[in-house]
Amino acid sequence: MKSSNLNTSVILLTHFIAIILTVNILSLELSRDVFGNVNELNNSSANFDHDKIFSVNIFANLVQDRINSIINSLQFASKDPIMGTLPYLSNLSETYHGIPADLDYGKRQAMNDILKINPDIASIYLVLPDGNIYIGEPYSHQEQLPRTNFADREWYTGVTATNSTYVSSVFLSASINAPAIAVAVPVFPPNHGDKSIQAPREDLIGFLVGIVNLKSVKETIDKIDYKDERFLVIDRNGSKLVDQIDSPMNTTIEMFDYFDKMDYERTLLGATSNQTLIYDQNNTLIFYRPISFEGGELIALLVSKN
Repeated sequence: MKSSNLNTSVILLTHFIAIILTVNILSLELSRDVFGNVNELNNSSANFDHDKIFSVNIFANLVQDRINSIINSLQFASKDPIMGTLPYLSNLSETYHGIPADLDYGKRQAMNDILKINPDIASIYLVLPDGNIYIGEPYSHQEQLPRTNFADREWYTGVTATNSTYVSSVFLSASINAPAIAVAVPVFPPNHGDKSIQAPREDLIGFLVGIVNLKSVKETIDKIDYKDERFLVIDRNGSKLVDQIDSPMNTTIEMFDYFDKMDYERTLLGATSNQTLIYDQNNTLIFYRPISFEGGELIALLVSKN
């Protein structure tokens, strides 16, 4: 499964870069084959830019593949028997914001394996049912946390309410001091029969939480000479997770400028999750497509000066 996801990512990445660097306009017939009735969303536009529509769809597929790969990795790891026990719970310390670096080596090794496979995960934690950090990797991230308990985070509220995989909105991560989303997956004891929403909460070991910054996606779009265009990823509230014009050291959460109007247009048009929409204001074209996956949603955008 992991190998398949990685191969899919490589294929999407290759096609994505090739498409962006190619200036040929796609034919109308190809546009119809790929996007169905997308022209109906913009009948008033005489200069419908089909290559940009294709590009934002490829970009959306790339982001969706990355998130799905992360979800699959965390779900798979959550079923590993080594994650389903807490042998050093008595060693939990406010000083280390969890257990010390030399304890529970098996979990630390498993977490580092996940980080190697998924470069878009900046940090990974096993969080107890009460919101306290038990263990985290890289350990340097665990050690520098400002506190031990994160029960006030949206991801904690979401995963405890659903008892299933939950993907948060964008927040300023205390782990990496940068905008991120969290993918949280419940962890139960080994051989636990029912891992669904009906599973008793008292059986819960905790939550495997990946802090996701889509680093590889940012690195990919940074290689593109965008000129008057830029790619972004935003959450369902309009907060930016990835922006082509941001520096890698961005430490603030910013809203996408046109989000409120764009969301109105989505509602007006009755958009579904597989449609690409276009919004034109102040000589700016916005191509965007919602990306749905288990436990959450993001939106991929291409902003182009007309």
